[in-house]
This record gives sequence, structure tokens and C-alpha cells, in this order.
Amino acid sequence: LVVLCLGAVASLKAQFRLSSLVSDGMVLQQQTDVRLWGKAEAGKEIKAVASWDATKNYVARADREGRWMVTLPTPEASFTPWEISFVEGKQPLSTVKDILVGEVWLAGGQSNMQMPLKGFPGCCVENGLDEAIAAHRMDGVRMFNVPMKQEMEPQEWCGGRWMNTSCFTDVMEFSATAWFFASQLRNALHVPVGIVNIAYGGTRVEGWLPREILETYPDVSLDPKEMEKLTDYHRPMLTYNAMFVPAHHYTVKGIIWYQGCSNVGAHAQYADRLATMVGHWRKELDLGEIPFYM
Repeated sequence: LVVLCLGAVASLKAQFRLSSLVSDGMVLQQQTDVRLWGKAEAGKEIKAVASWDATKNYVARADREGRWMVTLPTPEASFTPWEISFVEGKQPLSTVKDILVGEVWLAGGQSNMQMPLKGFPGCCVENGLDEAIAAHRMDGVRMFNVPMKQEMEPQEWCGGRWMNTSCFTDVMEFSATAWFFASQLRNALHVPVGIVNIAYGGTRVEGWLPREILETYPDVSLDPKEMEKLTDYHRPMLTYNAMFVPAHHYTVKGIIWYQGCSNVGAHAQYADRLATMVGHWRKELDLGEIPFYM
């Protein structure tokens, strides 16, 4: 019986999985209902317990594919590190630690947003090294870089991890544009700031739109053979599938966007397509008419 019980516990834990964004060091949007999600054995009831109010359980049930999502309210912003534990019945599954609550923004675009504080080869960020060295004095700014990938089909999962200012090599990988935005926000509001960064150098706006919209554009082909002829970063839809879709459940306050260079020459359609993208992203994020700064 002991062996069987231990085996059942091990099986349950093996099937339980959190999104990479729901991990140690994350920043959650303050004073709102945030979404946390993952996979588990189909039909299992998953409870989330936050250390800022351990008397309450927030419950979700895994669907037939094992997907589950739980929503829980967050307190006002602070630099207090919190934890969230996930439990099935009385069996602990996972605990996410070192969570801060503050302001969270989604950053997207092409190389203008991707470019890290360390710069690109032969292309430096002015004062980037000085910023990275000084960053350790600014606790509470954290960034999650969704890995640069492309996929033909929408993806549920992405890799990546939350990085923070206590590690110099982490800060050097921060998007420079997002860092300057986050650090000024941190200094103005005196709260933690988290950035989810989904930038991919060279991408056109069409790369960040879904199939159903792109199929209405006569100048866009989604034929894999035709797409293979294009430079990877000019391919439509693929970054949307691989980078936006896995991150779109994360609860954010707004979006910052730095892109457009790769649509030069096709600028007649750009404003309309960017507006379409903004509307679609807001719909998918399901957070209302959140700010979109470009």
C-alpha cells in the first residue's frame, strides 16, 4: 500500500506542470485578479494558496486535456516576497517562491525592443554597461524574455525564466528599451515592475497576427513552401504562435511596442494592420482596453 501510494503521488507530480511564466521570481499585477495556469491529470482539482492570504483556497479543475487555470486576487504592491503553493487534495504539488506584487507590462516588437543592455555585436547601447552595473541598487525590476521561436501552430508552452537585477549577467540580457521604461516606472511609483518581453528582431507586424486575420490579406501567403522562401523574421504568423500565444494569459497592466522598420515599403497597410493587431491582442489578453504605447 505504501509503495502504491508513493507511486500515485509521484505520478500526480509528474503530470503537474506550471507555465514557465508562473515560476520563482515572477511579478504579479497588484490589486487585481491574476491568472495562473498549467496542466495536470484530467479531472483533478488544483488549489492555489497565496501566502498573503493563506486562509483562502482558489480552485480550478483540469479539463479533458489536463489544462487548468486559476484566478486569485493580489494585494497592493510591495517589496515583500510572497509564495503561492499548488495542492491537489492534501498533496502538495509545487510552490512558487520569491513573488513580488507591483506593475506588470508586456513588451513586444522587433530588434528595437529585443536589443539587450549589452547591445548587439558591433552595436552598443549608450551607457548600457553603466546601467547594468548600477541596476543592483534598484531592487524590484524583473524581466521574463520569452525565447525567440517560430511555429506553424499556436503553442501552449514556452521556455524562459524570470531574471532580476541582483544578477549582472541577467541584467545584461534585459531589453534595453524595456529596462529604461521599467526603471523609470519603478522610480516614479516606488513599486516592483515586471516585464514580459516577446520581441523578435526583424519581424514585420504580420508576424504577430493569427492565421484567421492573415488569411484576409491578399498579399500574405501562409503556404509553408512560400513562407520558407522568406527570411525567417519576415515570415507571417510564426512569432505570434510561438511567443504571444504561450504568454497571453499572463495578467498585465499594459503593452509597450517598438516595431515598424521591417514594414517600410509596405507602410500603406501598416497603420491598419497595427490597429488590427492591437485590437486582437487586447481581445486575447481579455483585460479590457489596456494601454498600448508605441
